[in-house]
Amino acid sequence: MSKLGEFCTPCFARHKTKPAVHWCPSCEESLCSKCGSHHKVQTSTKSHQLNSLSDILMLPSVAMTISLTCKQHDMKLDVFCSDHSEPCCWKCLSENHSKCQQKGPLDKVVKNAKSSESFNTLVENVQDIIEITDNLRKKKKENYKLIESRKNEMEIQIKGFRKDVIKYMELFEKNLLENVTQTFNVCQGEMQETYNNLNAFYKQCSDIDKSLTNMKTFASDLQTFLGARSLRNRVATIETGILGLRKQLGDYKLEFKSPLNIDNFKLNMASLKDIKIVRDEYKESFKFQKITHAQAMLQQSPREVHDVIANNKADIDLVSRSRISEDLYNRFQNISLTPELKIQQKFVLSHTKDYININGCVILSNGDFLFTDYDNSSLIRYSNDVVKTRTIKLFSNPWGVCEVQNNTVAINYPAQSKIQILDISSSRTKVKTSFQTENICSAISYDSPNLVTVVRTTGIQIYDISGKLLNTVKIDFNDIRDIAIHSSKLYYTDWKRDEVVNCEMDGTICWRFERQVLKCPNGLTVDYDGSVFVVGTSSGNILRISSDGSSAKEILRTEDFFKSPTGIYLQKEKRLLLICFHDNPFAATYQVM
Repeated sequence: MSKLGEFCTPCFARHKTKPAVHWCPSCEESLCSKCGSHHKVQTSTKSHQLNSLSDILMLPSVAMTISLTCKQHDMKLDVFCSDHSEPCCWKCLSENHSKCQQKGPLDKVVKNAKSSESFNTLVENVQDIIEITDNLRKKKKENYKLIESRKNEMEIQIKGFRKDVIKYMELFEKNLLENVTQTFNVCQGEMQETYNNLNAFYKQCSDIDKSLTNMKTFASDLQTFLGARSLRNRVATIETGILGLRKQLGDYKLEFKSPLNIDNFKLNMASLKDIKIVRDEYKESFKFQKITHAQAMLQQSPREVHDVIANNKADIDLVSRSRISEDLYNRFQNISLTPELKIQQKFVLSHTKDYININGCVILSNGDFLFTDYDNSSLIRYSNDVVKTRTIKLFSNPWGVCEVQNNTVAINYPAQSKIQILDISSSRTKVKTSFQTENICSAISYDSPNLVTVVRTTGIQIYDISGKLLNTVKIDFNDIRDIAIHSSKLYYTDWKRDEVVNCEMDGTICWRFERQVLKCPNGLTVDYDGSVFVVGTSSGNILRISSDGSSAKEILRTEDFFKSPTGIYLQKEKRLLLICFHDNPFAATYQVM
């Protein structure tokens, strides 16, 4: 919608300033009462609905910003292309939508939009969410009161614990002092007993020494000979007694069995200081309705509306955000093989009961699988034996993902115009680098040392993993969804132009691939020989395009079991192809034959 004017648009064009009282959404003009009257009777405008300007101001911003004029060609939007889910003017139609199958007059497509089932479902969803979030808010307030009460209890416990520690330490001190005294007494008794024995041996030997001296001076040789033999026996007895005291002859020391060190005490106490948050899992299911193509009814002519409802009702009813359809799961298990691909693994991405929106995927160097979930702002990691290992919460909605080092990945956030380099090697994800792009960053890829990104209205930009901008490649594109780099060449998908493009690093086009068999190309991955595996989201298939872009072969038709493939990644060394899907929480790996 054009900016609402304070004055009447036609009068203002004639250099008159009359206050506006009406708004014509068809002409996007403000009108005074007189011009409004003329507007209602003129042949070309009498069918236009005029709204009160005061009522128009009540419209939400999402409606106020909608324009009926093509921004590119400054022409009225008259046609709606269902293949690309967007309105367009006649010039857009001829330039960008000539090969689209589903398109029709915009006025017929939007007729009865307010009473359509998809609009009513959206209203019900919003009301359900209001009810759910209101209940959750009340529960959170109650929980906050409980947490606050628990905090006060813990503070009382800590103060009580401090008193108990002081009381215990006083008793501990008393017992320890008593123990020191008792141990000293035992030690003193043993030392005194040893001293008494040694003193006795000393006196005995002193007497023997005197006897020997006197014998040597005064005794005859016979007396000395016989007397010495007697004294020798006494000396031997003393020697035996001294040897018996050997264990008591060393120095005595008093020591603590465990050092009385405050650091040891602090270390033991440190384990008590950590306070943990216990987060109970919220187990109640939500009653959200999953809208398959939320505006499906607005993308068809009125005559087709009934058919749209009938064709999609089964999917809407069967696939809810809180569970996986048994029918869909069975179809997934019965995926048929193709000559080019051999199924290896099939798994359900069940990290949440809510609806998930998978767009990007990659096989890490250790064989693990990583997926981006846009709606739940998450990365989902599975081990190579298809066991979920982690769900990594992110700060915003991720789109693409690529590995830049072992357990280090780059992620682009389109809504935030931001790129992050994350270390996911441990349970605590670390942001190594984070930097802004000039505009919406819609795709990302890595080929050492180049981090290749697509920035809307700017072109292809090449960074290093520290976030330093190395080069900008100016190219003509509409809506790039994925990009890859191989042998110093760039490959990308243009969603709205239904084409895959290969160009040099300076933007020089090598080839473009555009065929009826490929609709809304999304993810792509490049093989050793330069051939390209590409996903057709709307056409529901996987193509392998030759390295020169001249031909292609459909190697898998995914719509046979479910629609909307989005992400694809080829692990070249193992010839393993990973495919994920937008509308269904499934993924599969294939061996490329």
